[in-house]
Amino acid sequence: MSNLCLPILTYHALAEGVSPVSISQGLFRWQLRYLKQHGYQAVGLEEMLNYSAGESAKPQRKIVALTFDDGVHSVYQTAFPLLRKLGWTATVFLATGYLGRHTDWPLDPGVPRLPMLNWRQVEEMDRAGINFQPHSVTHPKLTDLNRSQLEQELRDSREEIERRLGKPARIFCYPHGDYNARVINCLQQLGYQGALTTRLGCCRSGSPPFELPRIGSARLRSGFRMVLALGGKYAQALKIKQALIGK
Repeated sequence: MSNLCLPILTYHALAEGVSPVSISQGLFRWQLRYLKQHGYQAVGLEEMLNYSAGESAKPQRKIVALTFDDGVHSVYQTAFPLLRKLGWTATVFLATGYLGRHTDWPLDPGVPRLPMLNWRQVEEMDRAGINFQPHSVTHPKLTDLNRSQLEQELRDSREEIERRLGKPARIFCYPHGDYNARVINCLQQLGYQGALTTRLGCCRSGSPPFELPRIGSARLRSGFRMVLALGGKYAQALKIKQALIGK
């Protein structure tokens, strides 16, 4: 179990054009088809965390978790119909303060302003088996906040999801991938079970539950890269490549 790769794939938007947070619908379709043809089954994050924590026996099938950060509209428009056809689940991390609006937090260079989901769409997807978890209220850099502000972001986003959907929401995703020991401590005190980072890597048995790595879907543009990523060797291969280029 210690060497078993438990891949968690990261998505944001599904759109044409060049953007660090988007992949095309065609590439998303290809990735889903690749996973299906190679015997993978998409599972919920709770199940993945149980395997990572050693609370469940080794899975009897190949599994992957699909995650979408922010909660942009293309998740509903493009990803949801494809996932529903497969009967697969995914987890969407919501910046709850922007639902029904646009991604109007400070954006990184090259990242477009995008429309967000609204609560009606969230509720429809929830009924169809898509899971929703907190991604803060206002998508800030959490390490810049004081304790009161931090607690409000972590608590209020979770409480709104739980109130509207009527089910627990205890897995967090760090906005901008920004966190430190103080943020982790606050999550633990508020009763969260784990948190996802933007650090490249494969989740494994014994991975720190509040520092879980993921694999960015934009990197997976060939069967070879998918093999490396799903086998837990992509990060290692990337380091070797970067070292060779550096030389």
